[in-house]
Amino acid sequence: MDIVSRCFAWLCLTAALLDGTSCTKMMSETAPMSNPANDWAPVNIAISVRDSEGHDLLDPARTGNYFQGATLTYRGTTYTARLESEVVGTRYYSANIYGYYLVRQEEYLLIFGEIDGSRDMDEDLVLKWPDGSSDILHYHCSEHDEQTITCQRSWLLNGVEASVPFVLIK
Repeated sequence: MDIVSRCFAWLCLTAALLDGTSCTKMMSETAPMSNPANDWAPVNIAISVRDSEGHDLLDPARTGNYFQGATLTYRGTTYTARLESEVVGTRYYSANIYGYYLVRQEEYLLIFGEIDGSRDMDEDLVLKWPDGSSDILHYHCSEHDEQTITCQRSWLLNGVEASVPFVLIK
């Protein structure tokens, strides 16, 4: 038997063994999973602050901007807004709190995150601004039912249904 035939024989044998011992087949022959694990994606919150004329109030170069001195309180911890360049990330993919930071996209946005996007969250996030005003973001996430592993997310901004990115008019 030449080398090509031997390799082909080994390949066929390996494929047959793998098919007979695959994890899917073994799991289906054992007790079914009645409660599969849920792996929710982390959530980032994006906030835009404008005046009634549409001017970006988060621009750090603007006198009286809403970035410097802005804070966000989540689960008893208060985060002070900082520049994106001060944020240090990790390669570990889970809900890592990077804090509250300013980024420049088409406009300036304050980002808070990442928060755990898991089921059954019912949290208030309190935003305090340099002018002494405050706003409340409410995040709710729950499962639709035990068979559905989709998080039903909803957001309220000062008691009114809203969506990310949040746009605040000051």
